[in-house]
Amino acid sequence: MDEKTLAAKIYLNSKKIHDLGLLLLEILKDIEGKDTGKLLEFYVDIKDGKTEIVEVQTSIELSDAQKSGLEKKVQGLLSEKRLVFIYNVDPEISTGLIVRIGDSILDLTINNLIK
Repeated sequence: MDEKTLAAKIYLNSKKIHDLGLLLLEILKDIEGKDTGKLLEFYVDIKDGKTEIVEVQTSIELSDAQKSGLEKKVQGLLSEKRLVFIYNVDPEISTGLIVRIGDSILDLTINNLIK
């Protein structure tokens, strides 16, 4: 995991975890061997809105080619923003994917599409 992705995960976890000690332990678990200067720079960019986090949830792991294709399409739609993508596998999701960008959610799961 690169510094940009780790910074995004730390930012997202800081909004979910209200126990500072637990948040620190989560950060320390992943920080070994990372450039902390870059990590801090990316974190500040995310916090200041210069970089947007794109969370992608799928029922199965996406291939590198699938991730690259999705990233190109989303970047094309939001060309004015710097983006960092976080991928999560959630077996509870039926076929398809859910994309969260800030407060916006694009639900492309089969259950949502047949409603």
